[in-house]
Amino acid sequence: MKHKFGTLVASIVSILGLSGALLFSPAVYAAGTATLTLSPASGKYTKGQTISVIVYENSGGDSVNAVQANLSYNTSQLKYLNFTDSSAFNIEAESPSGDTGNLHFARGTINAVTGTQAVVTARFSVVAGSGSATISFASGSTVVRSTDNQPESLTTSSGSYTLATATSPSPSPSPSPTSHPSSPTPPPATTFVPPASTTKPNTSTHNPNSSTKLTVTNVQSTNGGSGDTTIITWQTNVPSTSTVLYGSDKDHLVSQSDGSLVTSHSVTLPASELKSGSTYYFYVSSTDANGSTVSSQLIPFVAAGDTVSSNSQKLNKQIFTIVGIGAVILAGILVLFGIYRLQQSMKEQRELRSHFPDVNNNPSQNNTGGVVNFTPPNGTPGSTTQPNPNQPNQDKKI
Repeated sequence: MKHKFGTLVASIVSILGLSGALLFSPAVYAAGTATLTLSPASGKYTKGQTISVIVYENSGGDSVNAVQANLSYNTSQLKYLNFTDSSAFNIEAESPSGDTGNLHFARGTINAVTGTQAVVTARFSVVAGSGSATISFASGSTVVRSTDNQPESLTTSSGSYTLATATSPSPSPSPSPTSHPSSPTPPPATTFVPPASTTKPNTSTHNPNSSTKLTVTNVQSTNGGSGDTTIITWQTNVPSTSTVLYGSDKDHLVSQSDGSLVTSHSVTLPASELKSGSTYYFYVSSTDANGSTVSSQLIPFVAAGDTVSSNSQKLNKQIFTIVGIGAVILAGILVLFGIYRLQQSMKEQRELRSHFPDVNNNPSQNNTGGVVNFTPPNGTPGSTTQPNPNQPNQDKKI
């Protein structure tokens, strides 16, 4: 498992532009303590129920960028179903491949985080009708600092869950009739006497065996006041935590959580993670003080997104359209101007030929001698023979 976690760390180092490999040597560990915990850490569940366990890391003031969470459980009591990632650690380096009793989650982030952050949510189905099921952190679990890419000194906390078989509520006992001795007057009568006590004492403490069942109602999604966020709201009948799991892919959801115990729940989804006009899916989950968890159905919604960015995109599209139209018009003007210049050039050549018909038909000069037509200054056109300088003068007498 150690070499798989090294893959996660190496991935983060390459993204950040760092060089070298991470060597986990105890001799170079710096001071710093982190914890890995489960929420809920306890509770009572019946056979067939789903336990949604959120893995939290808390590094205090230390900045961390990677978490390896290895979970161990008994497959005869619990069956692993699926998981959803958190927004704090959104780089997935390793995930479970099945219900093996050992789950390995390796997660990272480019932007280092501090304090308490959700890492991943794992879901289990209860398959045993009795006993106590334990989910614990196995060896190889670690939290890595971003400053030197070294592991923190780690403390882990397991979860223990009481398992039971679902039973139907027993009916209230029927009152038993009691006969009084008969007397002459009045005639015999039958009086029904209720049991001594059939009601439970009223208590304000959260008892795992309490008959109050956690329920979720009125789940809604609305746009934020500025129109660039989405707010998920719902109600529960008892104080409980608030978790929204959402995403564009139904099988890979990220979570946004609030650990406060309330009955009116409201979780705001950041606009930076939503694309305007796109369809997303979500469901809500709440866990009360007894560890009971209830979730809603998967619900689709259309993100309002960032209106500023949307308007900017529309403006850019309009600008590109105007520029494109202008380029087409300019190209048309240049073509018409070229045609006009070509026509003018052809017209000028025709006028030149009309004034100088022989401008393109001049005889070549003959340097070897020949007949040249000319017009004498005071005579008529005629011809003469130009002596050839290369021939001897035949008229010269020797």
